[in-house]
Amino acid sequence: MPTFGSHAFDELKLIMQMNLSQLEWYRMGGEVSDRQWRDILGVLKTKSEQLDLAYLRKWAKELRVEDLLERALQEV
Repeated sequence: MPTFGSHAFDELKLIMQMNLSQLEWYRMGGEVSDRQWRDILGVLKTKSEQLDLAYLRKWAKELRVEDLLERALQEV
């Protein structure tokens, strides 16, 4: 049975993966959806102190959205 600590970690990992997916969709959609961008910024604002930025940056680079991630981080 997972402990609360590992459950919280799994939840944060899922949030980070979803945010990376949103960055990919934003890119594929021509970077024009204000709603998608606000959603991305909202997650970063509300969870910023808990997110593993090294993990996000690593995968953003792999997914070729690192410029979008950095832009979002600067905006929050």
